[in-house]
Amino acid sequence: MKNSAETSVPIASIIAERFSPRAFDGDREIEQEKIIALCEAARWAPSSAGEEPWKFIVFNKFRDKNTWEKVLSCLDKYNKIWAVNAPVIIAGTAHTKWDNDPDVVNKWAEHDLGAASENLHLQAVELGLRTHPMGGFDLNKFQSEFNIPKDYKVLTLIAVAYPGNLEQLDEFNRKREYEKRKRKNLGDLFFDSAWGKPII
Repeated sequence: MKNSAETSVPIASIIAERFSPRAFDGDREIEQEKIIALCEAARWAPSSAGEEPWKFIVFNKFRDKNTWEKVLSCLDKYNKIWAVNAPVIIAGTAHTKWDNDPDVVNKWAEHDLGAASENLHLQAVELGLRTHPMGGFDLNKFQSEFNIPKDYKVLTLIAVAYPGNLEQLDEFNRKREYEKRKRKNLGDLFFDSAWGKPII
């Protein structure tokens, strides 16, 4: 299923086609070379001072089902309903301190993780995969379950899969798949030379 964005001017198709579906093919394994391509795309994201403050953990049902199930147990009930069909879940973390100066906070780490994550999402579109980032999970449980160091912040869990059948979803989530994608008006988000002056 495609649900391309309706944009005010043409943009790169890979960006317009990226969205966050919930209908996944839970029986189809994602080839390891494609998973590595997602990681490689994230690796080449920009970062402040070239710090690359992100660390990602890939959980693959077909390689380690027990660990993958532990990740599922951290999700809230709303995400668990559909994410159970994602054979791969990737955790994105940001190092909150500088590698060479561990007493100083890296104020840009979360921004940089976001940039790396978006590269991953776009690479997934290129490979015929779908992704859905999630913030609905028990952070403390995840941090403890997977021994995440205290100076790393877990910011997202990303479900990854091949597209699945909409009929597998419950009625509520099936309707959401068909909803027209919306964004705030461009002029509400982008200003021209002064705060509050819309660019268009």
